[in-house]
Formats: sequence, structure tokens, C-alpha cells
Amino acid sequence: MKLFRIVAAIIMTGGMVFLSPSCTGANASTPTPTPQIVTVKRGNINVTVTGTGNLALQKKQELSFGQTGIASQTSTAKISEVNVVPGQTVKQGDVLVKADTTDYQDQLITDQHNLDSVLAGLAQAQTAVSQSQLALIQDQAALVKARQSLNSQQDVQNLQNQIDNANIQLQQAVALLQQARAASDQAQAQYWTSQIVYFSENTNPGSKTPDGGKIGVLQQQMNNLLSNPSNAGATLINSGANGVSQIQADVLATQQAQAKIVTDQANIINAQNNVVLAQNKVDDAQTTLTNDKNSAQEIDAPFDGLITQVQSNVTTGAIVQRNATLIEIAVADQFVANIMVTEHDVLSLKTGENAVVSLNAITGNVYPAKITQIAPLATIQQGVVNYQISVQLSSANPLTAGTQRPSTSATPSAGTTAVPSPSPTATQNVTLKDGLSVLVTIPIQSRTNVLMLPSRAITRSAQNYTVQKMVGATAQTVTIQTGITDGTNTEIVSGLNEGDQVLERTTTSSTTGGGGFGGIRIPGGG
Repeated sequence: MKLFRIVAAIIMTGGMVFLSPSCTGANASTPTPTPQIVTVKRGNINVTVTGTGNLALQKKQELSFGQTGIASQTSTAKISEVNVVPGQTVKQGDVLVKADTTDYQDQLITDQHNLDSVLAGLAQAQTAVSQSQLALIQDQAALVKARQSLNSQQDVQNLQNQIDNANIQLQQAVALLQQARAASDQAQAQYWTSQIVYFSENTNPGSKTPDGGKIGVLQQQMNNLLSNPSNAGATLINSGANGVSQIQADVLATQQAQAKIVTDQANIINAQNNVVLAQNKVDDAQTTLTNDKNSAQEIDAPFDGLITQVQSNVTTGAIVQRNATLIEIAVADQFVANIMVTEHDVLSLKTGENAVVSLNAITGNVYPAKITQIAPLATIQQGVVNYQISVQLSSANPLTAGTQRPSTSATPSAGTTAVPSPSPTATQNVTLKDGLSVLVTIPIQSRTNVLMLPSRAITRSAQNYTVQKMVGATAQTVTIQTGITDGTNTEIVSGLNEGDQVLERTTTSSTTGGGGFGGIRIPGGG
């Protein structure tokens, strides 16, 4: 897009007076300044920023059937009716495209079956939770019973002590038995010895018998140890062994019950997690069914507008993606235009400020507008920094005679005025269209009935601005104070009076920075 600025100076009190003495330098190779005399006059100065662009419909909306269900479900639609073409004007609620409902009904049946299936899965998961909770209760009761049985037994350490005592008594009994056997053997030896002595002393060997009383006593003791069931050592051993066996059984039962409880608790957690998963499936299935029931089977116009686009595949019988854009609609009388401005000019602009838009194709039609957006990021091409400015037309009807464009602020400052609208004879009733070439003009500053001079008559010297004021036939250097400038004319705040004459050079010297403002930026200038 080619960028340029247009500056306007509207002289309300009359034209400038130019006196052009004919002076020709003697040396044709070195240009000689040709002075002209200009007069300080009153007039209006308007500083603007301008740029070219194209109209575009502002409010556009892409239309589709819309995605239904979840991604794995049917995402296409079969078109059964098309009622629009590009460029057609429609009313809000008009049916633009219809879809065949056969696939829609089949999808609803599939969705319902899927919902029923996951509901059954949810019921099973809930039953599993109940069963796991019942098993936990039963195993908790078994644990209580096992602990009660274990507590009814004597202390394990006491029983072990009794077993140890019984073992000691048993060892003592065995020792007694061994002593008895040894005593029996000694008694028998003594008996036979006594018999030999007896026979050696007596000639009648059968008159005495060996004394077996001691042997009998010892034998009886041995028999008592071996056969008497009331023996204290044997009783303690048997009772201790039975008690240990019972305790071991109760401990094992307690451990098994505790293990079952841990397992039951884990089963409950797993079952509850399964319920959550099953519920999520139910929710997804219900959402899918609800979305499919509520899915649009036709595309309706969301507002009064103009059909700007209809995709080529939108034909009767075509299969289209439900979420694909099929139609584009826009409000027919809301337009925007985008222009590019320099990095210097963008600093002088604010959103909400007023602008005017004129058509390149028709002279005289000027439309009111406002700045709606200033790009936060620059567009840099070949080292040139520009920013995109968007303006929105306030009306599709051009400004009429006598209508003034509002000032750039809510309360106009003293000395400012609005740019007047074009004359009624230049205004033509046309219908704005997307893509028309336009010129956008944004006012920055405006002054009316101020003293002004052509900018070329002013020279910058150090920090001052000077002019060559004619006093009689002599030019004197006078320091002045300047105001705004449109690049062609500059406001004179002080240092000159209306009617004063100054020299203006058509070619400028470089010794003082040249005519005009040198390095000073001229808002809206070229």
C-alpha cells in the first residue's frame, strides 16, 4: 500500500500575495536564491494524517452445522437443502442450509445404546463396592472372634515357663528311673553275692532266700514313672503342648483375619475407583446424547446480513464436516478500513478519535468514522516502520451539507474546529461495498483565523526560528515564535503582525539548516 500524507490549508480571508522579481543568476551552474516576498495573512491550518486502504465488512461470522457428540462419533452431515447464494441479503432466522435427518436419528439410537451400556457397567461397579464392604464387615467380625479366643488363653510366656518346668521334671524323672535301674542292678549283684556267701557259710543252701524287697521298691517306682497318667511332669507336658497348639491356632486365625481386612479395604478402594470411571463414562455418554439431540440440523442466519461466501461443496446431497465453515455472513452496512501510518504519526493518534473516509471512485462522498484499533506491533519493511490503524465507519450515509465532523476530543479546545463536510452537490447516494478503495483522513490539530506564513519563509537558527522581514527596502532578521504547521504553512504566534512582508527563498542555503524547519517534525507533513 502506498503511503502519503495530504495537508490542507484553507485560507478564509483571501489568497497570499506573491511578488516575484525576475532575477537570474550570472552563473548558471550555481543556483542563486530567488527571493519572493510574501505577506503575513490570517487563515486556517489543519494538520492531518492520511492513508489509503480498502473498505471491509466489519462484522463477519462463519457458519457451520457445529460439531456434535465426541470426537469418535459421527462428525459429518448430508446436505438436503441449500437456500442461499453469495451476495444474497437474508433476515435473522432464515434457514440457509438443511441437513438430512436420517443419519441424525441413527446417531441418536447409537448414543442411547451406548448410554444404556455404560449405565449397566456403573450398576455392576456399585454392586462390587457393596460386596466388598460386606466382606470387610464379615472379616472384621472374624478378627474380633480370633482375638477373643487368643485372649482367653494364658499368657504365652507363662505357658512356655510351664513347659520348661515340665521338661525339667521329666528330666528329673528320667534320672530317677536311671538311678532305680542302677540300684536294681546293684541289688541283684548284692543278692547273688549274698547267696554265694550264704552258701559258702551254710551247708543248707535252701534255708535262706535273697532279699528282693529293695529291688521291688525301685521297680515299682520306675513303673509308676512310666505308667501312672497322673504323673505331674507328664500332665504338665501334655497340657502345655495342648495350650501352645491352641494359641498358635488363634494367632494364625488372627493374622489371617487381619490380612483379609487389608485385602477387603483394597478391594473397596478399587471398586470405588471403578465406580468413578463408570460414572465418567456415563457422563460422557449422556453429554454425547444431549449434544446430538441439541445439534443443529440446519444453518440459520444469526442476524440480518449479507451472505459474503458459500463454499463450493455446499450442494444438495454433499457430505460435509459438521464443524467446517460452510457459509459466511456479515452485517451489510458496517465497514472498517485499515491504513498504515508512520512511527511519528502513530504517537499523535488515539483510539476513539474521529476520522473521515472518502471514496476514490466517487468524488465528494465523505463518511464519518472513528479509530477503533491501533496496532501494538510495528510492520517493518525495508527498514521503514509503520503501524496499522483501523477506522470504523460511523454511518453508511455520507456527511450532508452543513454537517460538521465532530472534533477530535469530547470538548473542543479554543481555536480548533472541525473539517467541513463536502458540499451537497458533490454528495451521491451510493451503496458501500466490500473492497472499495478509500482515503482515510485523521485530524491531529486545527487552528482557525491565525497568523500564518509559508513554511519555506522560516529559518531555524540554533534554538530559534527567524524570518527576513522587509522594513522598507531592507530585509531584517526577526526572531519569531511558531505554532502548528501542516507542512506548507506555519502558524505565527509572535514576532510578526498581519500584513508584514517577509522574504521567501525558492532555493535554500545549507549554512543555517535550510528553509523550513530542518530537523523538526512537521505533523502530517510529506
